Amino acid sequence: MTDEALSEFGGVVGRVVERALSWTALVTGLAVGFTLLVATWALSYAGAALVASLVVQAVIALVLGRFSLNGLHGEWRGTVLSSAGGPWSAAAAVAARFVTLTLIWSVPLYLAGRGAPAAANAITAAGLGMPAGRGAVALLGVSFAFGLLTPPLFLIVAVSATGFGEIFSAEHWRRTFAGRRADLVVLYAAYVGAVAIVLGLAVPFVLVAGAVSWRLAAAPALLAGAFALGASLDLLGRLSGFFAFGPTDWASAGSADAAPGEPDAGSGAGVEEPPE
Repeated sequence: MTDEALSEFGGVVGRVVERALSWTALVTGLAVGFTLLVATWALSYAGAALVASLVVQAVIALVLGRFSLNGLHGEWRGTVLSSAGGPWSAAAAVAARFVTLTLIWSVPLYLAGRGAPAAANAITAAGLGMPAGRGAVALLGVSFAFGLLTPPLFLIVAVSATGFGEIFSAEHWRRTFAGRRADLVVLYAAYVGAVAIVLGLAVPFVLVAGAVSWRLAAAPALLAGAFALGASLDLLGRLSGFFAFGPTDWASAGSADAAPGEPDAGSGAGVEEPPE
């Protein structure tokens, strides 16, 4: 026997993964990747490498906020340009909460790796510029583990919160995750597994093209990278949004009177279509 009730989130995950691994992921990946490349090049050229790092993190957090809100409001598929979950200002609020939670662990780890850097450097990403001396491997390992495990948790808490202060509420965390350990495992498996499969399937094409010419290999490599970037942002954001919706009876969550993407009365989120 299990101490947790079964939910239909597993079926939701399958539908989201199926629809995320489509042309929409490539469009999102190309748009976000191009934005990040241009911003990084321009700021680095201007001698503002630190600002470039912060801009990259801010853009990624904003995109995740957008997708998580779209998922919370029942959108199954769409690019980063979709506003099903609300305006960019709402996505920015989610992104701010998400980044705040991330800084709680990334700043101490960065300080531990750099010693005592200036305050302006304290908010850069954990793991950048780690020393080659003693303890560096351990710090990198902890940074990798936190970077892999915390984003779904923090994004779920950020998108389900009704205000900034709620992300620090133990009651909010308990209400969000209580009895949903199995759903979390499914979310992690789908998110990591889908992205790994995409990259794994792209490797043979890149290798074959590279055997002919490295220039020829650049095209499939860039396309695969853009697709993987778009898919990872879409999946992490949208799955977190659907998780934040709660362990609902999805088969009856929508009503005949509810328009696609609009919330049902009293539900707090909309369901575009129930899983089959």
